[in-house]
Amino acid sequence: MLNQNDMRISHLGALKERLCDHRVLIILDDVNSIKQLEALANETTWFGPGSRIVVTTENNELMQQHGINYTYHVVFPSDEQALKILCRYAFRQSYPHICFKELALRVTKLCGNLPLGLRVVGSSLRGKNEEEWEEVILKLDTILDHQDIEEVLKVGYESLHENELSLFLHIAVFFNYNDVDFVKSMFADNNLDIKHGLKILVSRSLIHVSTDGEIVMHKLLQQVGRKAVRREEPWKCRILIETPDICDVLERAKGSRAVSGILFDISDIDEVSISSRAFKRMPNLRFLKIYKSKEGGNDIENIPEDIEFPPRLRLLHWEAYPNKCLPPTFHPEYLVQLNLRDNELEKLWEGTQRLQNLQKLDLFGSLNFKELPDLSNASNLDSLDLSGCESLVEIPSSFRNLHKLKQLTMLLCIKLQVVPDHFNLASLTSVVMVGCWKLRKLPGISRNITSLSIADTMLEELPESVRLWSRLETLSIYGSLNISPIWLDRWQERKGADIVTIPDWIKDLHGLTWLHGLSKTCVTARAS
Repeated sequence: MLNQNDMRISHLGALKERLCDHRVLIILDDVNSIKQLEALANETTWFGPGSRIVVTTENNELMQQHGINYTYHVVFPSDEQALKILCRYAFRQSYPHICFKELALRVTKLCGNLPLGLRVVGSSLRGKNEEEWEEVILKLDTILDHQDIEEVLKVGYESLHENELSLFLHIAVFFNYNDVDFVKSMFADNNLDIKHGLKILVSRSLIHVSTDGEIVMHKLLQQVGRKAVRREEPWKCRILIETPDICDVLERAKGSRAVSGILFDISDIDEVSISSRAFKRMPNLRFLKIYKSKEGGNDIENIPEDIEFPPRLRLLHWEAYPNKCLPPTFHPEYLVQLNLRDNELEKLWEGTQRLQNLQKLDLFGSLNFKELPDLSNASNLDSLDLSGCESLVEIPSSFRNLHKLKQLTMLLCIKLQVVPDHFNLASLTSVVMVGCWKLRKLPGISRNITSLSIADTMLEELPESVRLWSRLETLSIYGSLNISPIWLDRWQERKGADIVTIPDWIKDLHGLTWLHGLSKTCVTARAS
């Protein structure tokens, strides 16, 4: 819509600002809260004349509450349409093979004419003989309510081999909407044949890969996968997602070698006392995600300083980590993603660590974080988020070694003063510096930059090298910005410097499609 890739919006008001003059088509899919509508499309005046906003939801009351008058109720396909859907996936044509006609009609009826069920079951039947079709029909025939989509979908995935089934479950729990290459990295040291497994899941219509290379699993299939995880026998469990079971495992160190992943929602837990040996019996644990699904939920307040993390962790996502430093026994050499949002950390670890596999580092909301570690070994890091690191004063010189870094986000790093001169990494395409109140000088930035947002800093001018940014598409410069309400109490008295003049070299940025500037003083631009 704005001719941009990987666009980042620093606040929701920016949607209104950017789109008010555009004629747009916007699709808001799977809306389940009136707050979502109010935030993303509160008024038609937010968008240009002739715009169309399409909202999909299972809750018709939301439409009425928001004053949406034109609604279309999606109905099930007719028997003829349903048969065509099944055949497209089972036979790669719109009609069944002669000897399969009666079988196809029976399967269509047993799937309740549900499009997703027809797609998944049809894909699972592709290339099967008549006897195998009869076996699937027998399974479908045991479903009491043939419009119970989850029961229908189970038939589609239960025939998967162990390799593909394990991958299906891991995607359902951890990796939906993740980049294909990123997911492959997560399983790089695993016995799973990830490339073949993804190919099978795509062919079975259990996932699809978007044009941007993102793995997408339908919400209903994700629910089916997570329910399958819950049904596994305790001694066979590969992934733990039930809160009572996880608390028991972490308090009593009762894990097993079978466990490869833990998804722990701590929003509603009572106090949990984690053993220093909590992960000792889980040497194959690769994916650990501790998160809060609800705002204001509970935190795990006490973790032993000497807790031993599994040696081959690939994903460590721990929101509100309570200690000042990760334990001295922590070795991140296998980590692909480290996400420690809203923590109490002052630093990550002592000394230099092997970080050759690390791709994403997220320290958002680390209010007490004072010191970034030596990142010289993080040669594959492509995304770094330091937003809310209020105590961080300096970016270390080892930053110059991050030759694959693409995205750097620094919102409200209010004490940041020193950024290394060697900032012109050829890989860097997106930089956000908002609320870095003490930053006076912007270092030279790579000519490959495509998006740059600067707001509420003490910068008075951009570097002369800006004229070399031939690939720049979006330049957003704010002098004194109206800070969003969530930050008003803390920063309402702070003001950044004002950009007074936009010089004539702006005309040299031939790729620039969007320029935005706000200032209390006049912003002038010389015409080319």
